[in-house]
Amino acid sequence: MGNTDYNAVMTGLSNAIRQAPKVGMYYYIRGIIAKAHHNYVAAMADFKKIINENLYNYHGIYRELAECKYALGKYDDAIYDINYAINATKENSEYYAIKAKILRAVGQPSEGVECCNTALNKNPNLTDAITTKGLCLTDVGNYDQAVILFGEATLNEANNPFNYILRANVLSKDLNQLENANSIYERVAEMDFELNDIKSLKGFALLAIGEETQAINW
Repeated sequence: MGNTDYNAVMTGLSNAIRQAPKVGMYYYIRGIIAKAHHNYVAAMADFKKIINENLYNYHGIYRELAECKYALGKYDDAIYDINYAINATKENSEYYAIKAKILRAVGQPSEGVECCNTALNKNPNLTDAITTKGLCLTDVGNYDQAVILFGEATLNEANNPFNYILRANVLSKDLNQLENANSIYERVAEMDFELNDIKSLKGFALLAIGEETQAINW
């Protein structure tokens, strides 16, 4: 419901909170929905409310805070929160992948690779860690290995255009394999997404294969 009628859902949750202000789960759900809609400041306020008033004890709250702060460029604070989340549980492969993204953002891609390796040792099929490791390897110039990893990610999530775009980008710009890159861009351009679904990345694929008019229309 949060995806189809955000305002109504947030109003309903706010009403529930007014009636039961000490129920931490209400704040958590509201924060998660706000975060999903990129309303990071509002989401952080709910997560901090839970922590400050000890309304709900769950290490995942610190993961959510870290992702909000990462999105807002508050990297030092994000590292603190994700480290707290990592130390709070052994089931933390996703947390290491998030930490790798933050480390990459602050110019530490090699350390990011190490975090991704830890995540993948815990969960070899964690696509987020595979993709992030590929991005970190691209940063340090290891393009051949990055392309392999982006390929693995496309196998895990065959309908996710993001990893296809990443792979094609490295093939074209860094490895001078234009034919291979264009075939991937064409595949992205042909994926079955609604025209207004920005997650399709269709315009970028169209631009890469020279379909500038269609790309601009998208």
